Amino acid sequence: MDKKRKFVNRGVFCGEVQSEPILDHQIKDNDSGTVIKEYYAVDIEVEFENKNKTVKDVSVLPFLLTKEQMEEMGGVSTGDILFIKGEWRAYDRRLEDGRRQTVTRLLSRKAEKIEDFTRTRNKVEFEGILKSKIHKAKFDEEGRLERDEKNRLVNILDEAGNKIPWIRKNPEGHVVNDFVLQVTKEMEKEGVMKVLYEDFIPCIAYGPVAWQIMKEIDLDTPVKARGYIRRRAKKGYEGEYVYEPVITRITPMNEDQEVEVVVESNEE
Repeated sequence: MDKKRKFVNRGVFCGEVQSEPILDHQIKDNDSGTVIKEYYAVDIEVEFENKNKTVKDVSVLPFLLTKEQMEEMGGVSTGDILFIKGEWRAYDRRLEDGRRQTVTRLLSRKAEKIEDFTRTRNKVEFEGILKSKIHKAKFDEEGRLERDEKNRLVNILDEAGNKIPWIRKNPEGHVVNDFVLQVTKEMEKEGVMKVLYEDFIPCIAYGPVAWQIMKEIDLDTPVKARGYIRRRAKKGYEGEYVYEPVITRITPMNEDQEVEVVVESNEE
């Protein structure tokens, strides 16, 4: 019998459908070419508000629903209110000009049509590995960040030759840390662990959580994290958006137990 291994990449969402479903992609049988599954893209408006009501976000997010899910609900139309449990996926796609683009989507695992909004409308949880975060970087004479021949930032090193953990401030003056979580889903089949997917998910944190990541969490540390997904305008690209998890709570852990260091941010 196949046995699933514990992992965490899950979200709970509730919101109003903003667009009619559009076919996104199909999965076909390798041998016959028969369509096995069809996925449809649906835009849904969701809302997040923290306990202290100091942060509120309303975002229209991209969801992927299967044809079967929509048929079970009797179809999906603009104005419907959906309750969805799913996963936040991030993968690279190569563009025609050779550049790579990170595509992010909410993949529905369970969906139902409801009459009114639930209390939780935008919540995501991860268990993964911290793979990157902000480190102190060099600026050129014109005040721009220096980059190498591969377009990577040129870091400032300490006396031992190590990168220096850092933070940044956004245009509103808030402390920010941009980081990436490696989230892996595995399944045990006939005694062998098989990787179903391995996503490198870009995230952002503010205030105390940004400082915590800078000061207390080393790269390659296993962590638990939770927050919400938001949409923001992509700078320099009119009509385009970035979708990203905003992490409001993060906990370092090891193989045996969690480290009791938990900070929740109210700042954005």
